[in-house]
Amino acid sequence: MVFLTGFLAGCSSSERMASNTHRSNLGTATETDILRTVPRIFDRYNFTVYREEATMDGIYFESEWKERDLFDDEVSQGIIDARSRIIVSSRPRTAQASSLQRVTLEIENQVKFEGDEEWDRSVITDQTEEYFSDIERVMRTEFSTGIRRL
Repeated sequence: MVFLTGFLAGCSSSERMASNTHRSNLGTATETDILRTVPRIFDRYNFTVYREEATMDGIYFESEWKERDLFDDEVSQGIIDARSRIIVSSRPRTAQASSLQRVTLEIENQVKFEGDEEWDRSVITDQTEEYFSDIERVMRTEFSTGIRRL
């Protein structure tokens, strides 16, 4: 029997802060869909899973830092290198036994400026935000259209 997984896009929100992190509440998804979908999306964007945990308290995925190509608006600010990592975490939707999880996405960004050797937690540029929003949209779509056999 085939079922469409329940992912509530109506409970989602995206947050852009004056920080180096793109945060988004993705709504709810089943444990099975989170465990199946997150590694596939990491792979699609060439991120490598660094840490994966699934406990009674929730699910946690963290990618390794991935150096990426610079966007034009980063170059214009004197940035010479950039890297990002993705963190997806979830918590049970209710205190009762349930496979539904509230899913949160965080994408962190660090850059290097010319003359600096250390990674800087700089504010995300508009083009970087577009890239992060694309990852968020793909993840949201994958959860909302996830079909699995029971």
